[in-house]
Amino acid sequence: MENLAWLFDVSLIVTIVFGAAVIGLSICWWLIFKRTVRRFNQTGNHHAR
Repeated sequence: MENLAWLFDVSLIVTIVFGAAVIGLSICWWLIFKRTVRRFNQTGNHHAR
């Protein structure tokens, strides 16, 4: 029983850490994507005119 409880705690911690890392990376990628699209739109408008 003790081994199963220890395994459950470790898996729970790993899941929480992995989830936090995925959320952080997705937020960073979304901010970079928005900034890049905005920059492309600005340069595109300037080149069009």
